[in-house]
Amino acid sequence: NTAKTDLNMHVSRMARRHLGKQDICYETTSLDQGGFQTKLTISCLGGIWALHAFVGEISSQKSDAENSVAAVALGALKQDEHLMGKAAQPSSRMIKADRFFESEAAKAALAAQAAQTAQADQTDQTDQ
Repeated sequence: NTAKTDLNMHVSRMARRHLGKQDICYETTSLDQGGFQTKLTISCLGGIWALHAFVGEISSQKSDAENSVAAVALGALKQDEHLMGKAAQPSSRMIKADRFFESEAAKAALAAQAAQTAQADQTDQTDQ
């Protein structure tokens, strides 16, 4: 994974939703002395994070400059215990999936128990 991919994944978990194009904005500048430098803002997290601009290292490639700033931003976000706590929480889709599988497992267990009971009843009737 690239730093940009990791940042997108973490921010999506922190924001508790899918990200839109304006949620993480990269602004790359071509420098006169050569190379690229990227500034990044993350508007979807709100609070101080929405106001903060991260700046990455100067790189010879635009993609390297973007990954540099993504790594800087991710490193800073990982220091925020509140955001990391939100990122660690299961998504509502995961909770729904767990409930579904729990209910399916319960149904299967009940069906197995009913089958065993029916088999036991049938065995009792043939023994009589």
